[in-house]
Amino acid sequence: VMGKITPFDSPFTSFALGVFPALAAGCTCIVKPHMDATLATFALVRIINRAVISFQKRLQKQEKGHSVESLMLHRSLEYIVGAFAQEDWHMIEMVLKDDRVSVWEATGGCRMGEMMRWYMGKRFKRLYLATGTNNCAIVNGDCDLEASGAVEKIALCATKGAGQRWTNTRLVYVHRSLFDKFRDRLIKFYQTKLHVGDPLDFKTNVGPVRHDAGLNAFENGVKDFQKDGSTLLCGGDLIFGNFVQPTVMEAPRINYKAVLDNDLQAPILHIAPFGERNALGSRAAEQSSGRMPKAPNDLAEIIAAINGSQFGFSCSVFTENKDFFLQCAEKIKCGQVNMNRSNDAFDISSYYGGDGLRSLPKPRS
Repeated sequence: VMGKITPFDSPFTSFALGVFPALAAGCTCIVKPHMDATLATFALVRIINRAVISFQKRLQKQEKGHSVESLMLHRSLEYIVGAFAQEDWHMIEMVLKDDRVSVWEATGGCRMGEMMRWYMGKRFKRLYLATGTNNCAIVNGDCDLEASGAVEKIALCATKGAGQRWTNTRLVYVHRSLFDKFRDRLIKFYQTKLHVGDPLDFKTNVGPVRHDAGLNAFENGVKDFQKDGSTLLCGGDLIFGNFVQPTVMEAPRINYKAVLDNDLQAPILHIAPFGERNALGSRAAEQSSGRMPKAPNDLAEIIAAINGSQFGFSCSVFTENKDFFLQCAEKIKCGQVNMNRSNDAFDISSYYGGDGLRSLPKPRS
């Protein structure tokens, strides 16, 4: 028996990636969904079990020609997937202690991950974890913004699911030779192409934040970032109900731990310049006067900042230089590095692990 814990932000995908391979291997499963996404899990469990029962009934009509062992096997699999949605810890503990469940796969927040790691470690059970994430992108100076679609890809990835997905982009490093152009186009895209509203409306590409705690995290996040030196470029306000304005801010420094180590789960995107200082133009005076923090001259500081984060699921690199991309892919510690693709552009049929708090089962290299 395999145990599976699914998150609120992608209950169908997480369920499918964990449960279906187990069923294909001949295992049964028990699923604990997030309390904000129970109906999706129960619907899938019902569909699977109904299909099994329907298959069993067809076999019963064709008993002739089947061995007794074959019939007994199929009749014993009336319910191959079970699910429970309880916040009662005693119920959860009872399932976790059950020795019939030999392996757990859990996707969710860091607190859940720490609890599962402690609990499974005491019992020497196998555990696969995916917890919290922050994803970065790098836009090199040779990037063709039009051909690569960098602005659109980054903006849509940053705001997908109202910034509550584990694939969202949180921080973008942009070469100084493109920074002003990229910033202006990004702000224009946010103001003209992003439509906040009902997710059932096909024109909508940014839905609501899921609960009041998310609204508070968004409001407090904008205020705290500004206190820490971030510059608000657009958005930053509540609209109505659980809808908020997608927000862009300029980070005060490259190694910005407030973003890198904080899984805020809100549609807040930071951008930061990097590159040769002789390409600053009019901004050089601001930097020399001390009003603007210095940016690194090379890629090493960016890679160090990304690798120093607690999280490491994916990184996107927008460039025309294959050697630059390969350098990033070799040195950045994360599950995947994409070239001219957004952070959520992963091959679902292949392995996609992570690093740091997103690491298990992939170890740090």
